[in-house]
Amino acid sequence: MSLSRRQQLFFDGIEQSFNHIRLTYDRITSAVPFLFTAPVDKSKLEGVTLDAWTVVDIGKRLYSLIMNMPGLAGTPAIELYLRQLASVEDFRHYIQHLDGKTIAVANTSLPLWGWLAFLCRTGDGKIKSAGYHPGRAVTGEYPILNPAGKTFHAAVDHVTLFNLTGEINISELFRHAISLEMPLVTAIKKAEEDGTRNSKGLLRIVIDSLQ
Repeated sequence: MSLSRRQQLFFDGIEQSFNHIRLTYDRITSAVPFLFTAPVDKSKLEGVTLDAWTVVDIGKRLYSLIMNMPGLAGTPAIELYLRQLASVEDFRHYIQHLDGKTIAVANTSLPLWGWLAFLCRTGDGKIKSAGYHPGRAVTGEYPILNPAGKTFHAAVDHVTLFNLTGEINISELFRHAISLEMPLVTAIKKAEEDGTRNSKGLLRIVIDSLQ
């Protein structure tokens, strides 16, 4: 038994979303070390803000695709996955209406596209905290991350995007987004082997755990 054409399209969209979010996040973490060079090579950092917003956008796309994928059972694991992605919608709303934010942002020191903060663990075991301001910097206060109590999954971690309405941990969003990748592949393979169909005649895809 194989997936229907519509199921295949959804699976392709989800699979490509995993690939795109990984590629985009890797570009961010590859660029961050250039913040700690002297002098800072800003040409290496030009794309990090766009990439951070792209991670947010892909998170929203994944939410919609998983929510509406034909044949995917709404198990507690899927419900949890969707709940943890749901916050990206409100945060993403800001960038969709960027032109209307200028007056409010002008009363802060934040850049219009948002402020990016990072934690970077160096080879000698030290942890450096830094931020990136796209555009013309102004004197003022900017959020800086405190590494105390934070778990590191990579040398560059806790990439956080701040805007007028709040903040989002891009690193955690990335890790959560790809946590479904292997469980989904495994579940689809099992569904094709078992041939179990739902009431609409579609292969029933069941994910009981994201582990």
